[in-house]
Amino acid sequence: AFGVADVPPATFVSQMVKANALAIVLNIARRRTVRRFEAAQHEVHRLATTDELTGLANQRGLYEVVRELPARLRREDLTLTVVYVDVDDLKMVNDRYGHAAGDALIRSVGEVLRSALRQHDTIAPVGGDEFAVLIVSDGAEDAEVLVERAHERLVDQGISASIGSASESAATPGFDANRLLERADAAMYQVKSIRKNGMS
Repeated sequence: AFGVADVPPATFVSQMVKANALAIVLNIARRRTVRRFEAAQHEVHRLATTDELTGLANQRGLYEVVRELPARLRREDLTLTVVYVDVDDLKMVNDRYGHAAGDALIRSVGEVLRSALRQHDTIAPVGGDEFAVLIVSDGAEDAEVLVERAHERLVDQGISASIGSASESAATPGFDANRLLERADAAMYQVKSIRKNGMS
């Protein structure tokens, strides 16, 4: 009626099958492209938040966790313990044996901390000779056991370090993870100062 030639049923069915097959192929290709894009995004994020030397979180990764933690801590009524570990005499190692030896020492400290702490604890180098650790637990006493274990394993490996920590429950009014980082850093420097004075 409109000047269009009749399409034989077999041809029509064949064309529909081809169209459906093409749609399936395009849908599969789209899903693969999305998966590859998401994987690429994940890899970019991993590289941006991972310390190249140790394979641990870097400073950016640490602060990303710090930003996300408070909501979880309050929801589950947990305690955050921040630990600062300052590796003693790294400059001397670098000066005497070279930076490769200093890098090896830092990697060793990272491995010891990773073995002593739990998989979900965040460990990050935050300076040339410092590490920060975030421990989420039911209470400060649980975290103290982990910190003591980390210290003992460092000693067992012949690694000298000054360690300071600070804990606070998320239920504490005015809870501030960033302030806790500052308190732990100050505690570490106090320990370092006491040890230096004790050795002088």
